[in-house]
Amino acid sequence: MIARPSPTEEAPEARLFADPRATKALLKYIETVRALSSEWQAAESALQTDTWGIEALKEEECVGEG
Repeated sequence: MIARPSPTEEAPEARLFADPRATKALLKYIETVRALSSEWQAAESALQTDTWGIEALKEEECVGEG
């Protein structure tokens, strides 16, 4: 197990990055966060596209009525 940094430690990141176990865990965490971020961005983009498509259809319907 990797020891948690103490509040008085001046450069805990230096100690953490020097430990290969911590480095692997941090890289895995970053990979997971990036994957989730990409999925979220894709979902957000799809939602915006759907919303824009609905608004465009509503505008066309209103123009066609007049």
